[in-house]
Amino acid sequence: MKQLTEEQLFIIQQEVKQQQRFKITAFAGTGKTSTLISYALSRPNKQFLYLAFNKSMQLQAAKRFPSNVVCKTIHSLAWMRNGHQFKDKIGSLKPYHIFDFLDLPILIEARFVLDTILNFVF
Repeated sequence: MKQLTEEQLFIIQQEVKQQQRFKITAFAGTGKTSTLISYALSRPNKQFLYLAFNKSMQLQAAKRFPSNVVCKTIHSLAWMRNGHQFKDKIGSLKPYHIFDFLDLPILIEARFVLDTILNFVF
């Protein structure tokens, strides 16, 4: 791993309390992930959650982060929290149900709504 910058060292030295969150804002390729890996490595007795936008990012992160970091996709987190509750109910949901319920002007809009729901839940 490359030598850390002053900004990265500053972040790594911060103590975050349980249930507290922090965000690192930086341009692509500037070391956000490396900073988080170093942060987790310096606290082997603490547990962390890393959220990725897609499955490939999640799998890549899982290979790089130490064992005290759980890597998940945002989608899987939503599924665990709420999505699984609707697994059996959404199968029978049709665009015309949404069309009627939302009183949409054209049926194609209901299809877009249904696709969004299905993409989020599944």
